[in-house]
Amino acid sequence: MADAHVQERILELRQVPALRSVPPRILAELASSVELETHPPGAALMREGEPVGSAAWIVDGRAVWTRDGRRLGVAELGASIGLLEVTASQLATAGVRAETDVALARIGAERWIELLEDSFDIAHAVLSAITGELAVLGRRRFGEPPSSRWVAEPPSRELDFAERIVLFRKSLPFCRAPIRTLAVLAQRAAIRSLPRGGVLWERGQEAREVMVLLEGAVNEARARFGEGDTVGLVEALAGRRREAQALAHAPVRAIAFDVEALMDVLEDDEELAIELLRVCASELLSAGIDRGLPPDVLGGAPDRSLPRARRSPFDTVS
Repeated sequence: MADAHVQERILELRQVPALRSVPPRILAELASSVELETHPPGAALMREGEPVGSAAWIVDGRAVWTRDGRRLGVAELGASIGLLEVTASQLATAGVRAETDVALARIGAERWIELLEDSFDIAHAVLSAITGELAVLGRRRFGEPPSSRWVAEPPSRELDFAERIVLFRKSLPFCRAPIRTLAVLAQRAAIRSLPRGGVLWERGQEAREVMVLLEGAVNEARARFGEGDTVGLVEALAGRRREAQALAHAPVRAIAFDVEALMDVLEDDEELAIELLRVCASELLSAGIDRGLPPDVLGGAPDRSLPRARRSPFDTVS
């Protein structure tokens, strides 16, 4: 019976858009870590402003998102509850209340973080989903660099290996990355210079290159990047094409690297991968509050063509 229950949970989790690309072996590990539970109409599935001790997906039924007493929208099959908050280590940014009988596949917060650390396939799928939503919302910039004047006088000569590591460490989202990890990334990076008006990339171009600005400024749609900012990261991590042309607003000098180099580093360094997930999840939660949206990036519309478990989720799970 245990194997049958895991298979049922795999089918349910396949309804979640962010998990459809996860290999079956990894999804089976996730399925074995979740518990199915049921809630009656009116039950509070998450309370706004309170600590979030687990993440969950709706596998049957319908719930309502609320914030500050206002209805934000409906959560149905595949919707994630608390997953962004757990990943970002934040309090609940919205409330969720069951509107009908609701079945959830729930996983504890600690176990979820363990899975992200142990499985790069899951971490990559989640990171792609989060950054994809950030790109759709036009959030291409991660807060402010750690220092407002992070480079006093960037040297005009070629930066040596140690200098590249130091400058990486002063930029978001790499400011907490281990030195050994940044050393690997620095080895695969190059210095790129552009004059005022120079084109970094065109709209529709495949998003491959990421830049840490040493000096100058870049405009991309409504986003403005300056010294210490990381440019092009969101769309590159999401595997999307560029949504807008990026131009040098002032002469630019930057450390540039291919997103594949970063993905190789993330796969080898779970600490940096978790930190990047935390930064991106925090940014998306902030964007959701600004736009009046529910924190449900890892849910979304289910694929109705996928098979569903034949047994009702409301049956007793033993």
